[in-house]
Amino acid sequence: MTLHPNRWFIWAIAISVVMALALVSYIKVSSQNFDNSISVPNASNNWRQYANSQYGFTLNLPPSWSDKIVKGTAAAFGSKANPEESMVITVKDASREKAAEASLEGFTETKITVDGADAREFTSETGEKYVFVIHDKKLFVIRSSSNQLGRILGTFQFLP
Repeated sequence: MTLHPNRWFIWAIAISVVMALALVSYIKVSSQNFDNSISVPNASNNWRQYANSQYGFTLNLPPSWSDKIVKGTAAAFGSKANPEESMVITVKDASREKAAEASLEGFTETKITVDGADAREFTSETGEKYVFVIHDKKLFVIRSSSNQLGRILGTFQFLP
């Protein structure tokens, strides 16, 4: 029985291929775990929950925020330390969506999801945002210029 003269070269290539496949698999798994870790909701960061049973929603607020006004069909929230960090949620009849949208000419529209419901986010050049979500024949209009809006919306839930 004779041994092939290039047997060590063949073994080296085989080992290199196995190591490359293992490295690619590790990178894919690591990136998935990283993506999952940055999308964890804020509730574990000492955010407090706000619930409005009259209009059927809950959300979590940063620890420095408070609910300023809850009056009629609107709830306002804001940072105690920075008055520019604020958010107002207004609840209207869903049939008023077109009228509300008409005032947003010049805003950029993006489709998003809020608690599994299709929503639309309108952004102005100054960073002011309006989010329209229809749920249970109600139009939720969320207005904010806060950098925290995306994180807060990640905790928004409709009550059954």
